Amino acid sequence: MFRKSSKRSEARLEFACLSAAWISLTFFYRELTLRDVSLSPMKTEVERKDMKSKLLRQILAAGALLAGPALAAVQPNVTPDPPLPDTQIAQTVQRDLLKYANFTVFDDLSFKVQNGRLTLFGEVTEPFKKADIEKIAAKVPGATGVTDEIQVLPFSDMDNLLRSRIAVSIYHDPSLARYRAGTNSPIHIIVDNGGVTLKGAVYTQADKEDAGLLASSVAPIVNNLQVVNPPSR
Repeated sequence: MFRKSSKRSEARLEFACLSAAWISLTFFYRELTLRDVSLSPMKTEVERKDMKSKLLRQILAAGALLAGPALAAVQPNVTPDPPLPDTQIAQTVQRDLLKYANFTVFDDLSFKVQNGRLTLFGEVTEPFKKADIEKIAAKVPGATGVTDEIQVLPFSDMDNLLRSRIAVSIYHDPSLARYRAGTNSPIHIIVDNGGVTLKGAVYTQADKEDAGLLASSVAPIVNNLQVVNPPSR
């Protein structure tokens, strides 16, 4: 508190000095102008105006030199906010991406945060999804930049048919019924030119194996499902 008061006092003092100097310069200019008119009656009007203009420029330059330190003294000493930790940024990214309405079981996303910079990974079925997700990530507080490595899957009627058939096989099976709830079903079916990969997460090894068997009854697949602990109730 004492330090802040001291700085304010110094700023007021510098402004007081500046004001006094400016008044002195103004009177000095006025006196020289009157003296020029009275002592140099033989000078032409053009010469007198030219002398006044030069003198005024000199006074303004001197005033600017005096104003610099005074204005600098009153500039606030702003300390930038510390960067947010990567864990906090990651939580916000995950929350915001889960709200994205166009994300389906046929898309898959992951990301990493390193020193505030986001890198996006995964596959989506439409180009606009890639653009939307990058915009969402760029607006996350604390993010210093976004690298978008999301792949847009090629359009294919055959791939679309595979997606639909595998989704029905998995999500209509009674053993995996609990994964149908909600808009963000955790088992993702990624189809790329006929190649099928299961991504996402399930709660047990048995669920992973069941999903793999159901999907492979439609087409050969790669089962990359992760087993995680179920959420606490």
